[in-house]
Amino acid sequence: MNIYQIYGTGICSDCEFPLELPCFVSRVNTAASQDFLYLSAAAPKALEEELSSRLFFYHAHGRKVFLHSNTSFEDYESGREFCYEVENVLRFYWRSGEQTILYTLETQGNDELLAFWFIHLLLPLYYTLENRYHFLHAGAVDVTDKRILFIAPSMGGKSTMIDFFLHCGHPLVCDDKLPSFFEDGRFMTASSHPYHRPYRAIETLGHKAASFSAANKPVHGIFTLDPQLVDTTLPAPLPITISEIHGFDKFKALQPAHLYEFPFLKPRALPYLTTLLNSVPIFRLRFPFSFSAQAGVHEAIVHHCETLP
Repeated sequence: MNIYQIYGTGICSDCEFPLELPCFVSRVNTAASQDFLYLSAAAPKALEEELSSRLFFYHAHGRKVFLHSNTSFEDYESGREFCYEVENVLRFYWRSGEQTILYTLETQGNDELLAFWFIHLLLPLYYTLENRYHFLHAGAVDVTDKRILFIAPSMGGKSTMIDFFLHCGHPLVCDDKLPSFFEDGRFMTASSHPYHRPYRAIETLGHKAASFSAANKPVHGIFTLDPQLVDTTLPAPLPITISEIHGFDKFKALQPAHLYEFPFLKPRALPYLTTLLNSVPIFRLRFPFSFSAQAGVHEAIVHHCETLP
């Protein structure tokens, strides 16, 4: 059995992932501990026969993805059966409220694709449905002892920003899907995994970061990226500005970054976002969208972090 730490929890897998992942040491030395999730290739015949509902979920990485269940998709109750199908690649099966996920590889499946789909897409969905974490579409790094987040729409510069911070020696926390939770009134994040995709190649986690922060930590600030196209006809370069966002604009900035908007999740999503908005400052980072501006942007953010409590 292989034991890894992914999204702050222990994964006990009968498959050896072709990745360099941190090992996990449970705080509670028992198989019943919530620290562990089990991934097994055991044949799920009993589950498969009960899955009567099939929903086209989305297209991702050039693949069709379907979600199966033994009832409708209007809620997520304990004891319900689910299957996450990546067409012609693999299937994951689980029963809600339990800590075992079963899988089967199909004609185009292999260990590399199993690791990618399990880590990058299945686990965030599973942990959200199981109410272990709220996931944000965000990147995160540690700047000295302070954890900061970057949020942006697709193609908004988030991965490029993370990549530059990694080149400057800051530890990676998360490249894309960030697990978060509240503990003793503080907004906390777990680390995802030590891989980073700066240019978003499909069906790969990317390359391993030189430094990875595996500890759970509170968040000191969230930066929403507002890159500005560079006009070379202007006599002076665009300024780099960091301004705090207040009021309802904070909600408008953060809400699109909250993953998985199932209708039955809304009763717990809104209180989470409200508490988060009242706990952590959010800043708008406006900067020239140019590789030549990266050093100045990095310097401005690091200096700003020194002012964060």
